[in-house]
Amino acid sequence: MVLAKPQPLNRNRGAVAKFFGCQILLHTVTYPEQFPNKSSKVDFSVLCMTDYAATWSQTYLMNLFNAEEVVFNKFLEDFKFSFFDHNHQHHAEAAL
Repeated sequence: MVLAKPQPLNRNRGAVAKFFGCQILLHTVTYPEQFPNKSSKVDFSVLCMTDYAATWSQTYLMNLFNAEEVVFNKFLEDFKFSFFDHNHQHHAEAAL
């Protein structure tokens, strides 16, 4: 099976960001040989970001450039906090 490269994430939040996160995780599970360490997973994720998302990821990118270990789980938690819609129930109720 061959997976397409994840769609770039720009400034989208909510469902689009969740889909992006799922695409990244699917790649890391499907092609573990391409991700020899946790930092390479972060590197791949950052390369798939544009616009606001790329700006948001600059801290992680600088750590990678400085050859500092970046923990993928920490990156994912920060990503979820920044891009997932934590108030989706309120938005759904307001839409009704």
